[in-house]
Amino acid sequence: MPLLAAFLGSAFTALATFLGTMMAADRAMAWARRVVMVGLLVAFPIGIAATVVSLLNMTASALSGLPSMVLMGIGMFIPSNAAVVLALMGVVWLAGVLFRMKYAAAQ
Repeated sequence: MPLLAAFLGSAFTALATFLGTMMAADRAMAWARRVVMVGLLVAFPIGIAATVVSLLNMTASALSGLPSMVLMGIGMFIPSNAAVVLALMGVVWLAGVLFRMKYAAAQ
């Protein structure tokens, strides 16, 4: 993960540098903001969904020795679409944060 973070950081830095040399500074920042926002809105739900799915699978395998009534009770609290719902909640939260950042920077 640190290597991926370093790669993504250097890629966004290179993109911002390229845009800064090719266009005016304000246009470059606008494009860099758009690229970062699209990257976050694409990568964030995929990462959250993968994490939640792996955690739910790990929990399901750990609980497989329990009686079926206990597993049915746990299933009432952790539905089958929990990964998608949690990913959607994260995306909505991220969109709200980016919206506030965008309009805080504009003022």
